[in-house]
Amino acid sequence: MRVWDAIVVGAGVVGLLTAIELASRGVEVLVVEAERPGGGASSRNAGVLHVVQPPPGRLRRRLAYEGLKLYPRLLEDLGVEHVETELIIPAYTRVQEALTPILAASIKALAAHSKPKIERGRDVLRREPALRPGVRRAVVVGGYITLDPEELVSRLADKAVEMGVGIARGRVETIACRNGQVEVIADRLGTLEARVLVNTAGAGAAELARQMGLGVEVKLAAGAMTLHRRLGVSSIVSWFPSRGVRETKGGAVIPWPGGRVILGPTFSKPGQPPHSPEEVVSRYSGLLNVEPPSPERYIVGYRTMASKRDFILARDERCGLTIHALGIESPGLTAAPALARRLASMALSVLKDL
Repeated sequence: MRVWDAIVVGAGVVGLLTAIELASRGVEVLVVEAERPGGGASSRNAGVLHVVQPPPGRLRRRLAYEGLKLYPRLLEDLGVEHVETELIIPAYTRVQEALTPILAASIKALAAHSKPKIERGRDVLRREPALRPGVRRAVVVGGYITLDPEELVSRLADKAVEMGVGIARGRVETIACRNGQVEVIADRLGTLEARVLVNTAGAGAAELARQMGLGVEVKLAAGAMTLHRRLGVSSIVSWFPSRGVRETKGGAVIPWPGGRVILGPTFSKPGQPPHSPEEVVSRYSGLLNVEPPSPERYIVGYRTMASKRDFILARDERCGLTIHALGIESPGLTAAPALARRLASMALSVLKDL
């Protein structure tokens, strides 16, 4: 039986980038994915590379900051179409107008690469005439990038194959350490063996980690979005937060490549069904002075929420041959290049010690 240098579980953005990082260092890599590449959260998200990040002191803040710096070169190399844009948070009431300096100061503490500014309402409406009239002032944050995550995953999968990475379809059921190697059992594929395993399995990552003695509680929240054309919006536009800045961000009107626009996402409570397309449109159409056309697509994904509310990158304690990426929620897409570098470095350290 062939023994791979590394098996990566999960062909999402993080898994594919990790495989590419390892392959670039001469490691023989097999990626095992239960669905198609990007079939999980990686292709069912709003495609926003966030400037506003989680509060200081968290790993996901540091990696998102690093990842954002790595993306321009990555997108250029892959040929991924993207939109360079800004975030606009309009104030429509006198109370909101009075709070704009506080909001701008709060965002400044969370923003990477950009300083928020306060603009006059008429200047914002001149730039974004599709916005609902009546903007008094607005907080504007530059440096955002949006992309179609399905295109990103597709280009990453092509790049991985080009570099000699194997991609196989199968759902990993069990992992175990035997005779100084990792044994993987997957449906459709049978038994596989590797010298190191990197678990980037998204929603299923916590279950695989528990098999190796890593107990992390992860909950899933369903996110819903609608995809439209002909809305005439070139900036990300979000509602003024009613309770200050909690964490980093919420749903918005989001311009995508090709003149498309996303509304959302709206998140349900863990265990609850996603919001309907009508609910999503109702939540965000109030930001516009045009009626959104019927959505071309209704997109449902999920957010993985770990008990620590942070990324967890851990090596198993039982045999030390498996590495797990747990709780990779927003801003996981923004952090993905830096996450992959960190995971690849951990895997290379294991291989070096063997």
